Amino acid sequence: ACCSECYQWRDDEKELACDRIVSLLTMMAENDDISVARTILRKQLWLRYPSECSTRKHADLWIQESLNCSKTVMFKKEKNKQICLPSLLAVAQEVFPPETLDTSTEEKHVVTLLWDSDKPVSRKDVIESLKQTFPKMNSPFIRSRVFINGRANNHFFVAKGPYCQAVGLTEEDAQASLDVLTSDLQQDEKRSLVSSDSASTSKDILHEALDDQTVESFLKSEG
Repeated sequence: ACCSECYQWRDDEKELACDRIVSLLTMMAENDDISVARTILRKQLWLRYPSECSTRKHADLWIQESLNCSKTVMFKKEKNKQICLPSLLAVAQEVFPPETLDTSTEEKHVVTLLWDSDKPVSRKDVIESLKQTFPKMNSPFIRSRVFINGRANNHFFVAKGPYCQAVGLTEEDAQASLDVLTSDLQQDEKRSLVSSDSASTSKDILHEALDDQTVESFLKSEG
């Protein structure tokens, strides 16, 4: 398949592809990645859904369909094309804070948070702590500057994946935390799928039972 126009796929497949992209972009936005380059989104789709999005063309089909049905929007920022959720377009187009923004106090706070934690720390956890502790941390781009400066100053690092993002005192620490958090989320996803399949099976059994009762009633009435 070379394009969405010549690729034959069902409406339910299109809907599923769009829903999955929305889910992925929502996760990124919750981690203050409000918009993302198409190349990055393509790779994250491949990592998140390796069976369904096994090639670049498949990922591009999914992305193009999400744009066609207005589940996502594409815009240009600083000469780069970005994709985001329609509800976040205004925020995504805001100006990023300058490199001169002093975030030293916030960085110290993050370092303390990481040292005091006895479990893997997600980026969402750090974001929530920044929002609750510092009134000026009400903008996703200002919080992103904290993470950028933290990395530049070798204070802490972020590891990103298709399920979540994690923060650590070193790159290895961040990656290890990401692996643990990702594994937990994957297990939750598997349990949810099993539960959904079980519910569907129960409904099928119920429908079959009802059908049998209907047939039996019909035969009795005919007899």
